[in-house]
Amino acid sequence: MIETRELVINEDQQGNRLDSLLAELEADLSRAYVKELIENSSILVNAKTTKASYKVKLGDKIVLNIPESKMLDLIPENIPLNIVYEDDEFMLINKQAGLVTHPAPGVDSGTLVNAVLYHVERTQGKLSNINGVTRPGIVHRLDKDTTGLILVAKTNNAHQALAEQIKNRSCKRSYTCIVQGKFQDSKLTVSRPIGRHPKERIKMHSFESLAESSNLRHARTHFSLIDSFVYKSRTYSLLSATLDTGRTHQIRVHLSSLNKPIVGDLLYGASNKDSFKVNRPLLHSTKIEFFHPVTKELMKFNTDLPEDMKRVLALFRD
Repeated sequence: MIETRELVINEDQQGNRLDSLLAELEADLSRAYVKELIENSSILVNAKTTKASYKVKLGDKIVLNIPESKMLDLIPENIPLNIVYEDDEFMLINKQAGLVTHPAPGVDSGTLVNAVLYHVERTQGKLSNINGVTRPGIVHRLDKDTTGLILVAKTNNAHQALAEQIKNRSCKRSYTCIVQGKFQDSKLTVSRPIGRHPKERIKMHSFESLAESSNLRHARTHFSLIDSFVYKSRTYSLLSATLDTGRTHQIRVHLSSLNKPIVGDLLYGASNKDSFKVNRPLLHSTKIEFFHPVTKELMKFNTDLPEDMKRVLALFRD
């Protein structure tokens, strides 16, 4: 079945990007899913296909043809999950390293989504379908090798409420990382826009100003120094990081711009001369605080550092 929705652009809406406006007006559709619908010709402007970046005009008639979500396209997989909390509305998972958050081109199995689908199928539960076929329940994401706390919505109501808290920053997320080099300040805020690297397309890059490219997005990260170390004549720092925005590789990119790459993050400039035998960037989603989407109770969770980070810190402190 296909659900059809129609709207006509008014004076207050004209001049906005098509994808961002629809994501704002249609609360159950994420911007990423809107872009997917546009690319699949499921959203028409004045009966014609267009781009996500199209600036809407007064009187434009927008038609959305939204296909029914088909989560059965994904295969539930029995992948171990460390579930920190679960109720009828959402789950909080302590994600392990090496687990991709959701399917993407070239990755259609072995993801957190596949694992969560198996869990909810076994427990006769469900997931929100706001983010479409490939990302059921996914409110926010962690990089493949980033460990720690990640929210998964089981209902659309919970998904919308949690996503709004992330957007307005009432959902507070804190990360811990081990970086190369010594931080001179106890606290530091990096506010540099992020976009695709101009030459190395697998990387993101931070820029001085949004004016450098039309494809940049504002990004701000707050860093706090927890501890400093000297190990085999090299300096290291243990940091806490909190986000005002959630851009791809944001913490990693901002630290690289300071010449303080995360230990193990070879993509963003970490030295391969360290003898810690780590095979990932040592970055962990440590704490999360938000209001329950139904009861409005303040929920606070934290998790221990993973074993590889504990092992490296033990070397520093020995």
